[in-house]
Amino acid sequence: MLDSPPETAKEFSDLPIDVIGEIVEKMELKEQLILRKVCKQLRDVVDEQKTSPFEAIEISCGDTEIFCRYNCEDVVYALRIPRDHHNAKVVHGDDYIGVACNDLKMALGNPKFVLPRFRFFYRSYKESVPSLEFETLVSFLESLGHKASVRSVDIDAPEIDATIRILSCLNPKTLKSIETHRFKMSSSWSLTDSIKNKLDELAEMEQWKQAEELSCPHPTFLFKPEHFSSFKRINFKEFGYDSGALEKYKKIFLAPLSKTILLSIERRDEFQLDESIELPGTPAAPIEPNSVIRHFDIPNSEDYLEYHFLIGQQGMTITKKSRE
Repeated sequence: MLDSPPETAKEFSDLPIDVIGEIVEKMELKEQLILRKVCKQLRDVVDEQKTSPFEAIEISCGDTEIFCRYNCEDVVYALRIPRDHHNAKVVHGDDYIGVACNDLKMALGNPKFVLPRFRFFYRSYKESVPSLEFETLVSFLESLGHKASVRSVDIDAPEIDATIRILSCLNPKTLKSIETHRFKMSSSWSLTDSIKNKLDELAEMEQWKQAEELSCPHPTFLFKPEHFSSFKRINFKEFGYDSGALEKYKKIFLAPLSKTILLSIERRDEFQLDESIELPGTPAAPIEPNSVIRHFDIPNSEDYLEYHFLIGQQGMTITKKSRE
């Protein structure tokens, strides 16, 4: 009787695709990132799984490296091993930017996935010249073939152009919350025509108009009140506010087709009522100790604005309410 040939040991990739898919969905995120580098077949299985393993993605882009946080897994992509990587996994080599884009494709490449939280942080030491890392990452987002679906985005970039480019890569239908940070201004801190045009362009984007929540710093200096009328809930971070700022806050609610129902303002210094500031509306009973309440009746409407000033604290709220 002839001896039968020895059986060839089966590899993981030899398993049926549906079985591999079930195993992949039970793997930890770092294991999935490793598995998708084995071969194209396994990369496709990881990228096409039914449920996304991601709750949050953070990208921090500089001039010499890229930092990514996948949920709680930190990865640094750089040409050489950085001195301080704070226990993050380090991927280094000539193609570190390409490797970063390939890993991010797992999180953002599947049009069926909706990422709950997405943060993009960008800083460059080169004046007005986007870094290679930034250009490559944004080009990657633009080349996905679809708008990345996220619910909440936090964009921290000094240039308005950078914020517009990143925001344009996101699906407006899924985007609910936007947070922006301080934009770099001219040396005289004046609003040039170029900056005004860029702010108008930002406010006209579908992503901006479809989102329901917004958080941004120093709005009364930069934006027009009508730029905010599409948001239901708004949070501003201000150095302080005067009668002019209070008037601009009111105009957000009074703008045509305004959807705003709540506006909260955080101040860097403790708020004290200045007798020189003319408070809007008429006095009303305080809701809590150390607070001042004012009611402003919206013309030709049953609605009114309730101003809630928190004395000795860092903020105030304005809420649109109805008397019906």
